[in-house]
Amino acid sequence: MAVDEFKKAIELKSNYAVPYYQLALTYERQNKMEDAIATLNEILKQYPNDVVLKYELGRMYYAVGQYDQAAGQFQAIVRGLPDYSDALFYYGASLEQLGRLPQALEQYRRILELNPGNQFITAKVQQLEAAVNSGGNR
Repeated sequence: MAVDEFKKAIELKSNYAVPYYQLALTYERQNKMEDAIATLNEILKQYPNDVVLKYELGRMYYAVGQYDQAAGQFQAIVRGLPDYSDALFYYGASLEQLGRLPQALEQYRRILELNPGNQFITAKVQQLEAAVNSGGNR
């Protein structure tokens, strides 16, 4: 039902991002990730610099294991917003999943600079430092 309503809203005003965003989130809740990703990609053609849309798309790519695509979205975000901790985290996590540990470590260190005392990130930095120092340089 919600899907139909959002689709109607899109038909009425196809250049309005909100119904696309809500439709994508609805698809995600229904575990229709391909549809969610396709919906966000469609509206990003009209709003290629929208940080919220890019973040959600990256998060969905990450959720389905498309780490390279996720990393691309988060990298684009942190280029423009280098202090966006959540995007830095997902960027680092994506790089980590891709085996790019030194680059992931760099992102986590940046988060720690922005959020000193974050125990989770402190542990993540220590874990990756150990991995990189033991030859995990990919």
